[in-house]
Amino acid sequence: MTEIRIEEIDLLDRHPHIHRDLGTDTWALFRCGGTPVGSARFGVSRHLSLGDAIAGAVTPRHAENALMLVIAAWMRRSRPPERFTITGAFESLREERASDVRPALGTQSPSVSVAICSRDRPQQLARAVEAIIGTLGVSDELLVILNAPSNAEASFDRTRFPSVRVVVEDRPGLSWARNRAIAEFRADVLLFTDDDCVPETGWVNAHRAVFARNEEVDLVTGLVEPRELATPAQQLFEAYGGFPRTYVRRWIAAPDLRSVAGSVGNVGEYGAGANFAVRRRVFDQIGPFDAALGPGTASGAGDDSEYLFRALKSRMLLAIEPRAVVRHDHRREMPALMTQVAGWSRGFACAIERSALAFPEERPAFNAMKRQIAVGYHLRRALLYKNFRPLALAEFREMRGAEKIYQAARMTANALVDEFASISSDAFPDPVIASPVLQRSTIERIDLQMDAFARPIYPGMDAPFVDCRLRVGDRVSGYVRFPVRHGVVGADRLGDSMVKPAAELLVDGGWREAVAQTSRYLQAFHRAAH
Repeated sequence: MTEIRIEEIDLLDRHPHIHRDLGTDTWALFRCGGTPVGSARFGVSRHLSLGDAIAGAVTPRHAENALMLVIAAWMRRSRPPERFTITGAFESLREERASDVRPALGTQSPSVSVAICSRDRPQQLARAVEAIIGTLGVSDELLVILNAPSNAEASFDRTRFPSVRVVVEDRPGLSWARNRAIAEFRADVLLFTDDDCVPETGWVNAHRAVFARNEEVDLVTGLVEPRELATPAQQLFEAYGGFPRTYVRRWIAAPDLRSVAGSVGNVGEYGAGANFAVRRRVFDQIGPFDAALGPGTASGAGDDSEYLFRALKSRMLLAIEPRAVVRHDHRREMPALMTQVAGWSRGFACAIERSALAFPEERPAFNAMKRQIAVGYHLRRALLYKNFRPLALAEFREMRGAEKIYQAARMTANALVDEFASISSDAFPDPVIASPVLQRSTIERIDLQMDAFARPIYPGMDAPFVDCRLRVGDRVSGYVRFPVRHGVVGADRLGDSMVKPAAELLVDGGWREAVAQTSRYLQAFHRAAH
């Protein structure tokens, strides 16, 4: 199996800068105005030009994600043209990208502490630090947590990076290291990545912008893309699904008065600890990571999934931001890949067990979720796809016995609490209900014009919900309901949610026709450009 070359192609560029020979098998991350909108695998031959190859690889999903961006950019213009066209919307995004100026909000951007937790991987750690350190602002900091290192002095070259703050956490396990970062960080936001990741240049500021423009956001996750696809194991991992990815910004919150597990589904699909940002107030409300979960424990993983569920259970708001990208070193050999995938499945089952113990009312929904994943997903893939069978069967096997595995991991974590001076609590958190129950008498209704999406809205009357209606000339959309959190509906959350109602008003034929027009535009653009 030959290496698959990884490239990045911006669908707005007529001449993308890609470096490869004709015929090379390519895995491309498609962007639109700098924002990822999806990935595709394709090749170029003597009979297929680069433009035709890109045009053929553009799918309706890529077009739909691009359309979300271009309509949002069109609406952010101070004076949108009277007549909307797909071509004009793409020009709006090009102009915004060229100026590199987003509308100011009048709020101070939060400071960021970046934490890299590492154990005996000095070369990868130095590479990650090198990628991050030049992207930090004057109020930011980079924090390296050396987790139970065999040789602390050899684990990190402090003379090479004198501005980095280094802390040694002797208790083995990623959650202990992350909890030490929680105890040590000094900024408004704590941003986690791993030592086997290389964040892209705009990674820190992509996270920062979501928090700055949306005061109600509590947590943010981003994309974890492959750094290389050189070996069969790396290629199989991507074909199997890779890391969870969302190529359009999403806003995840649990509804009132309903099971969180039954409504938000598998939180493992919402991001990973390799690209995970948390506002300080979250730790104050729901505490640290569970030290009985994650790499370095019998559980093997699940620390990030459990934390996301705990936050959503506490009625916090999660944003998934595709602009925040890190590149990950996938396992190069098959045995290492099998171990990783099996550990993820075992850890996810242990995270479910831990969450059901902390919140017993969620156990019926969790049991249904486990059955659906084990039978409807793992076993189904084992039966239908020969190449996936070893991985799918390993995941199915590792989902069993989670109760005993988690109990053993909990005993180990408790022993470490007794052995060392405890930095963080390991007790189950009490649920924190942060949002009020819906009361129809306190819903505020607002009409929005096209220039309203560059700024947040602050409803009056302490309304827990706001119904927003978009007006374009004489035409109006139906109301879109927004839960109000911390007294605000952020600019990005507002704009993203109003894109589809805007398309219904702006494009004859509505959203489906707008997506079709976008597909045709992108395909014609690249066939003509190359």
